[in-house]
Amino acid sequence: MTIQGVDFANERPSGADLYAAGKRFVVRYLSPNTANNPGKKLTPAERDDYRGANLAICVVWETTTSRAREGYAAGAADARAAVAAAAGLGFPSGQPIYFAVDEDTSGSAVADYFHGVASVIGVARTGVYGSYRVVKYLMANGLCKYGWQTYAWSGGLWYGPAQAQQYRNGQHVPGTPTGMYLDLCRATTTDYGQWPPPQEEDMALTADDLHTLLTTLCLPATNPTETLGTAILDAQNKARDAATGVAEVGAKVDALTAAVAAIGTAGVDQDALAAKVADLLAARLKD
Repeated sequence: MTIQGVDFANERPSGADLYAAGKRFVVRYLSPNTANNPGKKLTPAERDDYRGANLAICVVWETTTSRAREGYAAGAADARAAVAAAAGLGFPSGQPIYFAVDEDTSGSAVADYFHGVASVIGVARTGVYGSYRVVKYLMANGLCKYGWQTYAWSGGLWYGPAQAQQYRNGQHVPGTPTGMYLDLCRATTTDYGQWPPPQEEDMALTADDLHTLLTTLCLPATNPTETLGTAILDAQNKARDAATGVAEVGAKVDALTAAVAAIGTAGVDQDALAAKVADLLAARLKD
């Protein structure tokens, strides 16, 4: 899968124009404006515009090109500043943040910096922007969860586990103002550190699922037990609405099993029905 997006420092494309051009996310800076990039930092007005246009937002921190080679203390300090900036813009407390390595260097040269970053925000929130060898080194060594690889300094190679790619710079996006040039990006997975995070898939049982359950258990497909079907749907819907993640699947199955056990319909194999429900839920989770 591929999700198209853009990144930029000083330009200000509208969210509506980007969405109309097929873009679904932007990557913007949390780090302060500079003399060279006076419009670098994401503003509340931009945030609202992008979200209003249904664009996801990723955030990145970069002060100077060689900052990531300044060691552990620099990484920790930047992480604290990035967290404060993200909070000031209304991002959730667990928002992933990319830290830029915007030069041709090695992963080992910036490892201490990312140890410092992770000491503040944890590896699960830490992302890196950089070349193939930088992204590969840091992700493979467990120093960050998210990778946003640039084509620069990468020799045509792409690191497969990286969730996002910057594949072309300085391009005009159709529909944006003449003379505006943006960097083109793409995400290769549903979770690439964006806000809002990806939504869980709805694992609701369909009418076809119920038909399969009933026929598998040798119940009359044309006249299923109404109480049985209603109880299964009710328990499944309640479990789905209460779920907040994959870890909740066990609770869903427990709720379904309890509902089935409470029905007491004559001639129905309760254990077989509960097992079949669990199998269907597991299959939907894998999908």
